[in-house]
Amino acid sequence: MKGFIKLLAIFSIFVLHISSNAQNATNKSFEAVPVTESKGEYCESNNSLMDAIAMMLSMDKKALLYVIAHGGTNESQSVIKRRLDYTKVVLLGIKRFDKERMVFATGDKTKGQGTLEFYVGSQLFLTINMRKNRPVCYFTPDY
Repeated sequence: MKGFIKLLAIFSIFVLHISSNAQNATNKSFEAVPVTESKGEYCESNNSLMDAIAMMLSMDKKALLYVIAHGGTNESQSVIKRRLDYTKVVLLGIKRFDKERMVFATGDKTKGQGTLEFYVGSQLFLTINMRKNRPVCYFTPDY
C-alpha cells in the first residue's frame, strides 16, 4: 500500500507539472519528464499513467510513442507477446491513441522481472515491471 501511495504522489506532482506548463506550451519545445516506474498489478495507476502519456502526446504533435516489451527470467515469448497485444488493445481500442504515432516492439530479455517501457519521442517516460508470467493490468471500466 505504501508503494501505491508513493506512486500516486509522484503522479500527482507530475500532473500538476504538466498542467502548469500546458498554459505556456504553445511556443515551447518538448520538455523532459521524470521516468516513472509502476508495477503490473497496479491497475488504476497504470490506467492513469496511460492518460498522462496521452497528455504528453497531445502537447507534442510530432512525438511518437514507442512501447517495448521485455521478457524476464524464464518467461516464454508467448507471455511477452500477450502483454504487448493487450497493451495495443488498451491504447488503440480503448484509449483511442493514434496508431500512426505508435510503435510496438519486443526487446531483449532482462534478468529478473519482465518490463514494458514507454518512450515519448526518444525519452523514457514509464517502465512497468511485471512478476514472472503475470499479465499487465490497466483498470479499464469501459472495456
